Amino acid sequence: MITSIRLELYKFKKQKHVNVVLCGTIVFYFLMVALTIFKPGYFEKKLMVENSFSTLQFLPLIIMIFASELMSAEFRLGTIKNLIVTSKSRLQIIASKFIFLLIIILSLFLGILLLDIFISFFIFQESIQSTIMKYTLLWVFGTAIETLLLGSLVFFLSIIFKNPAIPVTIGVLVYLLVGLVDGMNFHLISKLKFLRWNVLNLLNFKAQLIDHSLQNYTKLSLTDFSIGISLYIIFFLMTSYVVFRDKTI
Repeated sequence: MITSIRLELYKFKKQKHVNVVLCGTIVFYFLMVALTIFKPGYFEKKLMVENSFSTLQFLPLIIMIFASELMSAEFRLGTIKNLIVTSKSRLQIIASKFIFLLIIILSLFLGILLLDIFISFFIFQESIQSTIMKYTLLWVFGTAIETLLLGSLVFFLSIIFKNPAIPVTIGVLVYLLVGLVDGMNFHLISKLKFLRWNVLNLLNFKAQLIDHSLQNYTKLSLTDFSIGISLYIIFFLMTSYVVFRDKTI
């Protein structure tokens, strides 16, 4: 298993677009930091720090792209047969790739959080001594959990569709629909309580971490969110294995 994860890391580092995306994200982060410093009238410091200088909203999109490539790239490059032969089982392939995805998510969000703390300490000193960092931590944590759910969905879809554009498109649509259909979603949930467990509602986890009054609309406690998200992730993983196990290569 460890060898398989190391192999995933090696392949990850060899992908040129990975370095481009990560470097682009870092450049964008520091550009927004600079604008917050020099254009305070346009960018409110409190909100910018809490939202990791507008970078958090792009991280789920980046992870979904990476997740779609984990399996799609193997099919596209024709390495999937060799991977099956060298691995002990197809379950190991699914498990190692998901663990690698989890490592990438943890690394990316931990890196952003450390950058937030570093920047806040040296440039916006007062934010360290206020509740701003508390909300920053909630934003980062909440987004990371939602990203793990979206990444699991896209990973599962990438096994069904060899073209990575399809899983990413579906994942992005789900991600964007959360804010667009919340009103209708909440209305339906008020009529039919079981609908509170739908994926779009669970993607309000971050928002409810920040504003607990949202529970009046989602009809879910934070514990319910944790259970629901965990069950969906497990379902996507189990289904991924079943589909891949029965897939003719």
